[in-house]
Amino acid sequence: MDIRAFYDQCPVGVCVILRDRKRMDILYANAAVRNILKNKNDLEGSPFTQAWPGKDAEALARKLQGTGGVRDCSLPTPCGGRWVKLTVEEGDFEGKNAWILWATDISASKEAEERLRAAVAEADAAAEMKANFLATMSHEIRTPMQSVYGLLELIGEEKPDVKIKTMIDIAKTSASGLLEILDDILDFAKIDANKMELDAFEVPVRTLVRGINEALAVKVYGRGVQLLDDIDKDVPFVVIGDPKRLRQILMNLTGNALKFTHEGKVTIHVRKGGKHI
Repeated sequence: MDIRAFYDQCPVGVCVILRDRKRMDILYANAAVRNILKNKNDLEGSPFTQAWPGKDAEALARKLQGTGGVRDCSLPTPCGGRWVKLTVEEGDFEGKNAWILWATDISASKEAEERLRAAVAEADAAAEMKANFLATMSHEIRTPMQSVYGLLELIGEEKPDVKIKTMIDIAKTSASGLLEILDDILDFAKIDANKMELDAFEVPVRTLVRGINEALAVKVYGRGVQLLDDIDKDVPFVVIGDPKRLRQILMNLTGNALKFTHEGKVTIHVRKGGKHI
């Protein structure tokens, strides 16, 4: 079987171009290439850029005229709406130096790629809208809630009776809990927007842990559950980290433990070396 007969039977497009820096005439084009180009005419003898017009084909021609060699690229077809992947290699065709272009229709892949790009852009836009909404909501609720908390503290300084003071303390605890929830919401918004940044400050470990136990003591009052801490002696008094995030993590973990502990004790263990907290 001669080379033409072999190319004629190829299911993919084959286009052979004369390897000449001045002329790039087509030496051979099988039916698959003509079908891709929607050109029923015999392309042999036609310049490559005439048979396949367009800036992309002209750019490919300039590259081939420059250095030659094997290349992969994707080109739109002149008829529009279709894309073709070209694998270019140097070879011999009927005694002439040539570039052999193997052409595969990748229109379906390109369409899927464009749909994926559109879906990603839409998802990014939705995520940005959600992040903006969460950030705005957090800031808008925080302002009046801080005023409520401040007023509760002022009322508490008026020396109310025990019953009123108890109600004030409960309201302050609830307001503080809501402010922490708002902090979490704002953090989610920052994470979605890839704007979460950690601070690096000196954190007194023991003060942090015992402060969390004091803050959560109201949750174990009258429940028969002990809230303890167990900090090894070799743990440094101060570590470098983000105090707000550390407190947030320990508060959430301890709060969850208390939620599901109905008797016994909940202990915050701190060990050196990152084994566990």
